[in-house]
Amino acid sequence: MIGLNYVTRRGAIYIWRRRLPARVSTTAYIQISLRTARFSTAKILANLVNSGFEACSERMKSKRITQAEAQCFLTDLVAKNLEQIEEERYYEPDATTPEDWRKRYFDEKCRAVAYRLVATRGQGADLFPEDLKDLSEEGFDADHLSQIRLEIEELKREVLSEEFLCKSRTIAQDNLNRSQCGVMDLRAVGALRMAAKAEALDRADRRKIAAPYLNLDLDRVRDGVVEPKLRSAQKGRYSDELPSLISDYISSRNRDVDDTAERKKIAKDVKQRHAVLAQFLEATGVSHLGDMRQEDMFYYVSVLERLPKIYRKTPEDQARTLDEVLERAEELSGEQIGLSPATINRNVTIIQGFLKYAKSRGAKPAEILDLSVLRKTSNDDERNARLAFSDTDMTELARHPVWTGCASLGRRNEAGGQVIKDGLYWGPILASLTGARREEILGMQVEDVDVVHDIPHLRIRKNVNRRLKNAASERLVPMHRALLDLGFGRYVEELRTKGEVDLFPELKPQCETGSFGDVFYRKWKPVVSTQLGERSQRRTFHSFRHRFISVLRHTPNVPKEAVQDLVGHKHHDETDGRYRKTADYRDQILARLAPVVNAMTADEWQCLAEHR
Repeated sequence: MIGLNYVTRRGAIYIWRRRLPARVSTTAYIQISLRTARFSTAKILANLVNSGFEACSERMKSKRITQAEAQCFLTDLVAKNLEQIEEERYYEPDATTPEDWRKRYFDEKCRAVAYRLVATRGQGADLFPEDLKDLSEEGFDADHLSQIRLEIEELKREVLSEEFLCKSRTIAQDNLNRSQCGVMDLRAVGALRMAAKAEALDRADRRKIAAPYLNLDLDRVRDGVVEPKLRSAQKGRYSDELPSLISDYISSRNRDVDDTAERKKIAKDVKQRHAVLAQFLEATGVSHLGDMRQEDMFYYVSVLERLPKIYRKTPEDQARTLDEVLERAEELSGEQIGLSPATINRNVTIIQGFLKYAKSRGAKPAEILDLSVLRKTSNDDERNARLAFSDTDMTELARHPVWTGCASLGRRNEAGGQVIKDGLYWGPILASLTGARREEILGMQVEDVDVVHDIPHLRIRKNVNRRLKNAASERLVPMHRALLDLGFGRYVEELRTKGEVDLFPELKPQCETGSFGDVFYRKWKPVVSTQLGERSQRRTFHSFRHRFISVLRHTPNVPKEAVQDLVGHKHHDETDGRYRKTADYRDQILARLAPVVNAMTADEWQCLAEHR
């Protein structure tokens, strides 16, 4: 409609309709009836709805900073501000008169008040009548109140400056692992920075400390009790406050590298470690490493065993504290509670790595911790943790509209006349006929596929999209004849003609820490769930690889070493493994492996080729 964005008229009523941001969905819309036939009213309502949509869209850019993250972040900021104050006071000149000392004292008190008001009220900060009354009772005179007002106005300008916002972005990236910050995130980080400065100034009250040291425990000195541990803490170069230690540990892991794939791996690792350590802080409430005991680790693991298997995935759940999440878990069935042994063991390993880092800096827990007794064992056979797809499973999967014909790109689960050959179409076929890992396939580039060689093949190697699991993962895999019958060669050549770099460009992640496999999973999950029902619970994309290995290992006259070469398993024989991937022997390697690949059954896919 001319002059009115996102509004159309249906019959007599105006309708507002707008596509969701691409980072949320590439196909979904929000539609709202404005419930009016009058253009003037529709115009007013449309502006209100657009404003609300923009606010919601901003929130979709990133998950909100949780209470646990904010607590950890604030504690770390306060510690750093206290260190800065202590440094400044150590070198400041002596106050020559009582008036000079009193001025320094009230200057800091005024700044603390201003910081706290701007932290809590933002651009609406000012001295209200209630504030004036409270401050007067605390000893602030008229000059002090005027000074506070000036400080407030200066801080309000500062928090809007580009320099302050850039600093907040940098702090959020370094301490909260936020590569992208929305307006709300920056506002929260700015408020926390102001609150930290106010808290640090309050704790550094000149009347209550032995200048210039901020952390001396005078009560212990009076009582004649100065423990070696306290002396050590006073002389130490580093704080043993857990939030500060964790922040430094995360920074040490966050290395800057040029390789894109390595950078993504590091970012993912850093994000996971930060989340686990923040979770530990929230669960136990331990603030200093010197107070950490075995019972704290035991309690943390018990929390993991009581958490819902799926939690903090929705905005409502993210707003809950950990105690509230645990309370909600009490209403769930036993099957829905408790993180897996693998997840618990991973978290324990992350904490173990953190403790090793802390030890290298001279920081130690209150007692020797034995983390080995906290590790969990799985009752399931490792080989059955993720079951292979059966022949029946494969037949059912191949009957899905993705391969037989769907309604449209946005309705892949509905039957129709369109066969869209993209990553969702080719990914499962490639996995079932090559035994390759999910990211190896989906993160492949066009140049990694050779369809003009006498034996068309895939070259699985490291690229900018992803790393490989280990050195043995780099390999040559001949293409199964069913792939060529289905037109995979033509698909690759069409991409090459278009100048595409990635084999499945539509799966390219939008965020730096995302992967091609993550994007694919959101499309793949409904497919396997629809076709296999309850059987899908213990079957994942890795089940294709499991099936490939199992079938070939039970096929007569197929050497075990050939299967290892195809799937990228390391050879136990050093000589055997060292000379199997030499580029000079590409033709011999492909000629040896091609018959093995084609020994893999592909009836379900061959049927698709016959009915094309």
